[in-house]
Amino acid sequence: MMANGMSKRISIAAIVVFSLVPMASGAGLPDLVVTEINVQPEGPTTGSIVSISAVIGNVGEGGADGDIFVRFTVDGRDLNTSIISGLPPDRVGSVTTAWVATGGLHKISVEIDRPYERIEEEDETNNSASITISVPAPEIVYEGIGSLQIAVAPFADHTRSGFLTVGDGVADKIADRLSEGGAHIFRRSELEEVMQERGLDPLSSEGITEAASLLGADIVITGTVDDIDLKQASIRIAFFSLASASADVAISAVPIAVDSGEPIFTVSAEGHDEGTSGFTADIRNLLSLSTSSTPCRGGLRTDRPWYNAGEAVSIGYLNPSAPGWYSLEIHSSTGMFIRWLGWKYIDTGACGRWLWDQKDSSQTRVVPAVYVAKLWDGTSYVASTTFQVRPDRGISLSLSDITVGSGPFEETVVGAAVNRAVDRLVADLISGLEEAKITPKAAEALAPAGGRREGQIAAILPDGRIAINIGATAGVNIGDRFEVIETENLVIDPDTLSIISYDAVGIEGEIVIVEVHDNVSYVVRAGEFTPAIGDVVRFIEP
Repeated sequence: MMANGMSKRISIAAIVVFSLVPMASGAGLPDLVVTEINVQPEGPTTGSIVSISAVIGNVGEGGADGDIFVRFTVDGRDLNTSIISGLPPDRVGSVTTAWVATGGLHKISVEIDRPYERIEEEDETNNSASITISVPAPEIVYEGIGSLQIAVAPFADHTRSGFLTVGDGVADKIADRLSEGGAHIFRRSELEEVMQERGLDPLSSEGITEAASLLGADIVITGTVDDIDLKQASIRIAFFSLASASADVAISAVPIAVDSGEPIFTVSAEGHDEGTSGFTADIRNLLSLSTSSTPCRGGLRTDRPWYNAGEAVSIGYLNPSAPGWYSLEIHSSTGMFIRWLGWKYIDTGACGRWLWDQKDSSQTRVVPAVYVAKLWDGTSYVASTTFQVRPDRGISLSLSDITVGSGPFEETVVGAAVNRAVDRLVADLISGLEEAKITPKAAEALAPAGGRREGQIAAILPDGRIAINIGATAGVNIGDRFEVIETENLVIDPDTLSIISYDAVGIEGEIVIVEVHDNVSYVVRAGEFTPAIGDVVRFIEP
């Protein structure tokens, strides 16, 4: 259920406003910058709707043609992507989105032209900005685990229910509960970024544990959503219905000690709710659309050659090659980028599936036309398939109704049952971890001997950010500068992953800290050079 008993549906729309700024104009490349980020109200409370606006300026000499993608994130999680349709020099545009506040300290970031950097600019390093806001958290504080660094991995969906993002949605809810209680959390998106960059297998506990170790976690929580049982009785009028329903949800979790890779214990929890279903249409029709046919018939395919406007487009790739990470993009038939649907790890002979809701990156419904799905393997497009969206035939379905974690889903009996199961599971997890008396990694283990702040490049992410394996616990602050060192004879402690010794043979370049977490920081290059995973970074004294 939504906080404070709020039952209204929240419709989030992107607003684009342009205004003129008197600046000199000229020829050359554009230079897009985030000039301002504002939130309203200034002192939000848990459950309140926060309006987030950003002003984007072109301070370069040339115009930025075509669509400019502006991505909003909260604590590293995608919130919304808005579009500004071109920006001449000496002008600014503003975009606005909304967020339902949760308790805790939150970093709100705005990024331009990410992750693909499609617009050539004078300066590619100034395309993002962040602010931090504090939302009063619930009174509950988990004192027994407050010093632990906890990673939450995506949960496996064993339900065959037809609901979307079941495992991801449950993992996000668990991370939210733990974070609101004061625990230090690495979210599944952070784990997935590291696993994708390192080529780790997210289907194995070894791959998940290695990614958690690289982030500096003490514990990684894995688990499964075992069952979602929805019983519904309805009076049906055409496609729509008035329904009463009951829902039962079962979830299991296994915390794993990162240093040993061994499970600590297993917990399970169930949740139940009943009442009016809360779904906008007969849920059986919605679920049947997501499970009735399969696109997994070889190569990259859709389950049908055409779709009515508003229908979910199901796209699958049956992988004939070695296991690996693949992402999917939607383009128009003329080659214009429409939407990025994210990364998936696909084993040999397995099928990865994506669902497209016929919306672009700004969450605007696309027009009926021919569209192309393109598969990217990290270096090139390896497959594509074409399909058609036809004009609306009078049936309007909402995928958000069956997407775990969405606003409309939260108002349904299934959403309430999921939340009750998660609340019970988190309580049992906390109790078990307190009894296990896990000893957190000493902060000193992450800082090198003699107090020198140095570490290594842990990941180079798809959106261009670079992650290093030291953060606030090692004294790293936003704005700090580090040098990237060319080394020989590098020796790493196998238990703490700290640097023991190395021979420096040169300086490759410098990096600047732009985002800091407890045990990981994100940086940008301060010059032209090519960093690599494993490179040593060393703090530059002011």
